[in-house]
Amino acid sequence: MPQALVLLFSFVEIWLCNL
Repeated sequence: MPQALVLLFSFVEIWLCNL
């Protein structure tokens, strides 16, 4: 799995937690 994709997924998870 590309590292950029993992980083993006982590960012999305954090963003969803902050909603």
